Amino acid sequence: MASARGHVDKNERPDDAAIRETIEETGIDVRLEGERFPRRTDVLRPFGIQLNVIEPGQHEHMDLIYLATPLENQKAIFNEKEAADLQWFTLDEIEKGPLDTFEETKKWCRRFHDMQ
Repeated sequence: MASARGHVDKNERPDDAAIRETIEETGIDVRLEGERFPRRTDVLRPFGIQLNVIEPGQHEHMDLIYLATPLENQKAIFNEKEAADLQWFTLDEIEKGPLDTFEETKKWCRRFHDMQ
């Protein structure tokens, strides 16, 4: 599993940003999984939203949570400018290892793992 932190550009939909950021940071083109909005079937509904406090009272991130599947024959090409510290982790490493991440992120990884 990998985690990327990107931002939505002006006039960009969040689901399009998730695909763009994944390509920019990993070189992997993906298809997002999940449910589409009933009246806007061209927009995918995120699985969830989480608020991550980076610096209390100073800096917070509102994350939209998507599940993505790589398109066929994709090979990761890490862009060091975009994701210098990007790494792959097993679920065990995410949940119990030395990985420093938000508890909510660990819960999402478990949930998506259990969906497989």
